[in-house]
Amino acid sequence: MAKIITVHMIVDDDVQPEELIRNVAIDYQIENESKPLSFIEDSITNDTYVAGDAFGSYVIFSHSEDGGDFYNGWWSNEFGWTTYPLATRFDFKGADGFNLPRSRDNDALWLRDTFSSFDFHSHPGLVQP
Repeated sequence: MAKIITVHMIVDDDVQPEELIRNVAIDYQIENESKPLSFIEDSITNDTYVAGDAFGSYVIFSHSEDGGDFYNGWWSNEFGWTTYPLATRFDFKGADGFNLPRSRDNDALWLRDTFSSFDFHSHPGLVQP
């Protein structure tokens, strides 16, 4: 199993960010410890995890609610099933403990929100986000 740990560290000025994964801390304090979302743990177990996935923005999508056009299958806490621009964005803290909403075929799933700055409505040939 994996853990998400928030750490405060003191390091030398000449330590580069990529070196932080090695033992370069002069001193540290663990501020918080939590479990990652279940689908993040699954991706680690299945060896499909991509660096940054645990801290990205996520949306909820359902093929059955969408109707095949990828316009209306996005979940909004305010509007229910709606279009992508209105979908609620979740971070790993906001999604923790959030139960997926009901969908026609019980097929709602988490997707990494990789299209936040992409206007896919102007790209009708886009097959799937």
